[in-house]
Amino acid sequence: RYRLMSSGDLHVLDVSLSDSGVYQCVAHNPFVGEMVKANHKVILEVQNTTNVSSPVLSAFPEPTTSVVLGSNVTLECVAHGFPPPQITWTKKNGHLPYHRNYQDTGNLLLFGVLEQDRGTYTCSANNSAGFVRAETALEVEEVPQIVKGPQNGYVQEGGDVKLDCEARGSLPLSFTWIHNGRVVSEIRHTTSNESSLVLSNIVRKQAGIYQCFASNKLDTTYAVSEVKVLPKEGASSSSETSNAKEIKLEKFIPDHRGNGERNETKKNDAKQSTGVAVKLVPPSKPDVTQLSEKSVLVRWKVPKNSGLSILFFKVQYKPAGNPWITVDNEIGPNVWSYTVSKLKTG
Repeated sequence: RYRLMSSGDLHVLDVSLSDSGVYQCVAHNPFVGEMVKANHKVILEVQNTTNVSSPVLSAFPEPTTSVVLGSNVTLECVAHGFPPPQITWTKKNGHLPYHRNYQDTGNLLLFGVLEQDRGTYTCSANNSAGFVRAETALEVEEVPQIVKGPQNGYVQEGGDVKLDCEARGSLPLSFTWIHNGRVVSEIRHTTSNESSLVLSNIVRKQAGIYQCFASNKLDTTYAVSEVKVLPKEGASSSSETSNAKEIKLEKFIPDHRGNGERNETKKNDAKQSTGVAVKLVPPSKPDVTQLSEKSVLVRWKVPKNSGLSILFFKVQYKPAGNPWITVDNEIGPNVWSYTVSKLKTG
């Protein structure tokens, strides 16, 4: 008969006189083993009455509810009165998501939210004495995803390179370019879903690993590429580099049938034009565990692969409302965790 909602609210169903008493909210963080109790207590008095009363909403949705694309959401609605009110949900100018909604008492659960689920949802409670209702505008947001990342390749010293990065996700997006662990360009809160890094008259020290980070208020993702700079000496006599005025790459050709295989013809053509096939295997998405109020443990994995050898790892973190910060330490290739300390709360 008890429902603990994602908001922290406790719903008591089919209330009886035995439910009268004192209730207190307790929050527990299993990572740090801390437990905090609310400063106030709630006294519930259950009255045995048959007086007719119109419905009153004791829990209702916020005017705006945000949910991440593909996730689940619960829209709360609780009413009391006598006779016990009946609660129904409707969607303005549409229908509730077919086969993806479930009403648990007065709460509406939506599963696997899609873009078309955007809209205004109305909770109505009614009995013989009257009715009451509340509305919420459901907004569907999307975490950033790299649609087209920068490509691997090489360029002759003195040439020009343009690295492109295209992302999708809820706007505004922020783009950060990092070269060998150092920030070289940053565009914050843009309404564009594309970013480019142009390297003109390139020199050898600009060779290395380039990362494009795309982020919004929900999450951050990235793509990786490697740029090799070939020296001018002997370039004119080399069949592999004589035409390397622009970056030429082994290109991933998406299979529109959805199986994600490489197009072998295109792949072989690319190898013939460049003579180079670079394989980069990035580590997994970091797993972050809070150790204290001012420190976290960052862990990652590197899958078995036949790609380039890892020389070292770098850890970057982004304080809220501030640019990325790169930890100076170079982490050895066999170490897959790092503790970030001296963080600020808030």
